[in-house]
Amino acid sequence: MTDPRAIKLDANLDHVVLARDFVAEIAAQVPMDRQQIHDLELVVTEALTNVIEHAYGGREDSQMELAVTHEDDQFTILISHDGLAFDPETVPDPVMQEYLAQRRVGGLGLFLM
Repeated sequence: MTDPRAIKLDANLDHVVLARDFVAEIAAQVPMDRQQIHDLELVVTEALTNVIEHAYGGREDSQMELAVTHEDDQFTILISHDGLAFDPETVPDPVMQEYLAQRRVGGLGLFLM
């Protein structure tokens, strides 16, 4: 198992780019193909944005930690924070026809992850 690599980040959207770059750099060493790395970057962006906007309510005086480990073909990303907790099981699956008909923007991050 590879020792976990971690980065501490301020809870602001500017630091999401730092986290994406951090994960992409580690993933490239695994190696992963460009699409897999892009998918990981999307997941990290969505997860950290949710922490910043929902767990911390946009407060930028807080921190998050992102840790990455990989072993064989398993790549794990753990995001820690001390903001509000969230249970993803409480969110119903979206009805895509209704979602698209309403021309909604956002709200699918959990399902993208």
